[in-house]
Amino acid sequence: MSEAKKYRKIVEWSAEDDCYIGTCPGIMFGGVHGASEIKVYRALCAVVREMTYAARRPRRTSSSRLVAGRYVSSTA
Repeated sequence: MSEAKKYRKIVEWSAEDDCYIGTCPGIMFGGVHGASEIKVYRALCAVVREMTYAARRPRRTSSSRLVAGRYVSSTA
């Protein structure tokens, strides 16, 4: 199972905003909005996939550099 599938995604109608709003508690504040419930859900799934992917990627520090697709420490 992909990491993104582990998170609950919620799409609900907002009468105040007059559109559907998609949120994913535990991943992001705010959300995705639009006129179509299905399009909002698809966009929400894409955002959650991107955010879970970004969270798994190694972070680049000021003392690291990219070598052959991986970050390595410059201090050795």
